[in-house]
Amino acid sequence: MSTVITGDDTILFSIIALESALRLEVKGMKMGMGRSAYAIVKARYGLKGNKKQVLEQFNEIVNGLREERGLPVKELQST
Repeated sequence: MSTVITGDDTILFSIIALESALRLEVKGMKMGMGRSAYAIVKARYGLKGNKKQVLEQFNEIVNGLREERGLPVKELQST
């Protein structure tokens, strides 16, 4: 059995994937060729600061969207 993501859920899925990529970049990993998740998030959402600060701000945005959809909130863990 598989699940199909449609409508507004595709946007939420892409935002959550971007948040996951940014979490990995904060830990030192790279997303691959092209722009970094950090650069994409800063440009799209107008956030400022270093990677960790941008992740904290973006996490608040994503958790707000999760709460709207009734999904569990994902808190940041200290590394």
